[in-house]
Amino acid sequence: LEVVLDMKTPMSEDDPVETDAMIERALSILDRTDGEWARGLRSDFEEMKKAGSLDRKRIPFESISAAMIFHTRENPPSGESLYIHSCPMVRNGSADWLSREKEILNPYHGSRMLHCGFVKDEIASAS
Repeated sequence: LEVVLDMKTPMSEDDPVETDAMIERALSILDRTDGEWARGLRSDFEEMKKAGSLDRKRIPFESISAAMIFHTRENPPSGESLYIHSCPMVRNGSADWLSREKEILNPYHGSRMLHCGFVKDEIASAS
């Protein structure tokens, strides 16, 4: 979960080098994780890794975010609440992502539309 939360920052800042580093970090973690859920995420991160431009990397980030939102709803974090943000201007509709902060920093559009979106929901801390 941490790497997905951290990945929002370089993507919203249009930083392909740090985004690639985060992808490698996620793949390293998933190499040590079992289960169908982890295999699905690994596939999405592999797709992200192979994508050329940062804009192309943002496409599989949609399904990574959706999977992480589902997982986090089922297994709320302890110690902190998380926010589900949504951007209504992503490709063929809207896309969501997780954030520690209420402030919108859009990973799907970066500097083009950095603050596009809204807080859709909050996942309360388990503790």
